[in-house]
Amino acid sequence: MEFSGGVGGALFEQWLGIENNSLLVGRLGYHPTALWGLELQFDFVSSHDKDFGKTSTSRYHYLGLGPTFALQPMRRFSPYLSVSLGMASLIRAHSTERALGVGLSAGALLNLNRHTGAFIEVKDEFARFRGSYAQQVLISTGLRLIFGSTEDLDGDGVSDSLDLCPDTPLGALVDEHGCPSDPDGDGVPEGLDECPDTPLGTPVNAHGCPTH
Repeated sequence: MEFSGGVGGALFEQWLGIENNSLLVGRLGYHPTALWGLELQFDFVSSHDKDFGKTSTSRYHYLGLGPTFALQPMRRFSPYLSVSLGMASLIRAHSTERALGVGLSAGALLNLNRHTGAFIEVKDEFARFRGSYAQQVLISTGLRLIFGSTEDLDGDGVSDSLDLCPDTPLGALVDEHGCPSDPDGDGVPEGLDECPDTPLGTPVNAHGCPTH
C-alpha cells in the first residue's frame, strides 16, 4: 500500500468564475506489480467566487479511482501516467454542482529509500459544469509513503512479496516480477552477460562468452 500527500495550485476555466488557488491532494494506492497499480485520488481546492468577491467561499473537489502505470519501474527516478474516473463537485455561494469527472495525470517519482519518495505531478480533470465541459489543471508536489513489506533479499529492486524469482544473482536485470532476462538464451542473465549476442547453442563460460 502507498499513501501520497501534497500541495500545489489549481487553474480553472475563466468562464467558471472561480479564482485560481492552492490545492491539496491525497492518493491511496495498491500495486500488485512494479509496472501498474490501482489508485484512489482526492483533490481539494478552497477558493473564492469572482462574482461575489473574497467574502464568498467556493470549493472544488474530486474523488476518483483508476490505474497508474510506471514507465521506468524499479528505477530511482520513475515517470508515471494515470487515468481515473470519479465525481467532481463545485460548491459555490448559491449553488452546488456535481458531475462525472475524468482525470489524466503525468508525473515523476523520486525514490528516496524503500519507504519514501517525492513526487511532482500535472493533472487535467474534465467535468461538465454549467452545461459545458470544463478543464481544471492541477499541479502538485509532495511525498509518497510505502507501507507493508518491502524486504528485497536478492537486491533486484522487487520486494520479496512480489518477487517470483527470489534468488536472482546480484546485478542481473529483471522484469516487473523479479525474474532475470536472458535474450541470447545462454543461461547467463542480462546484466551479467559480457557477450549478450552469443549464438544459440554456443557453449559459454560464467561470463556468458563463448569458450572457444
